[in-house]
Amino acid sequence: MDESGIASSRFGGDIMDIILGLDMSSQKSGYALFINGKLSDYGLWELSHNEEADWRNRIAYMADCVAQYCVDNNVQQIYVEDVPPTIENSQTVKVLSALQGMLIACATLHDIRIDFIPVKAWKSKIGINLVSSKANNACKKRIKESFGKNASKNLTKVKGWTKAWEKKLSVDYANYTFGLDLMYKSPTSKFNQDDIADSINIAWSQIGDVREYNLETFEDIMNRFYDLL
Repeated sequence: MDESGIASSRFGGDIMDIILGLDMSSQKSGYALFINGKLSDYGLWELSHNEEADWRNRIAYMADCVAQYCVDNNVQQIYVEDVPPTIENSQTVKVLSALQGMLIACATLHDIRIDFIPVKAWKSKIGINLVSSKANNACKKRIKESFGKNASKNLTKVKGWTKAWEKKLSVDYANYTFGLDLMYKSPTSKFNQDDIADSINIAWSQIGDVREYNLETFEDIMNRFYDLL
């Protein structure tokens, strides 16, 4: 990435490298295509509300999207976010695991390399792992010391804000690095494009000349959260 924020990669020479980044769910999945280390295409596969709601049918729809896209673009490598090791909702674990099985089958069928990237790994690589940051830990300690019996309620608030803010950080990073205009409106907005940003950043964390997020310090973000309590 040069001083203007435009991305560069480690790729060069005459060999074509075609890489697909994915941020998968059964409802909507972000995708990003890199050719020779340059972002070539990106978007979102999303089921309309008229589609069959059963999660198995949703996965079948995503399977068709992935397989067709890989064939159309001669994809050689897939990078996709791994299932987090602990998720409270058992149904979510089941659906995400089934999605992984679908991707493994698709990659095997079409002779595509596939790597599952842990959430903390790709977020730490590009510098947006706010949840696990020293600034977040310091903020939690400050809340416990300042609010006494009310600390639990405020810790829950900040936990939600911090997790949601990582989505904004992902959008900001992708926009700055690649000169894009992806949208982030609010933590609950249906117009947010963090799925696309995540798919871009997952792949970029593995192939790019990565510079960590530096648009705002984590300390400033967490201090702002604290002031809202």
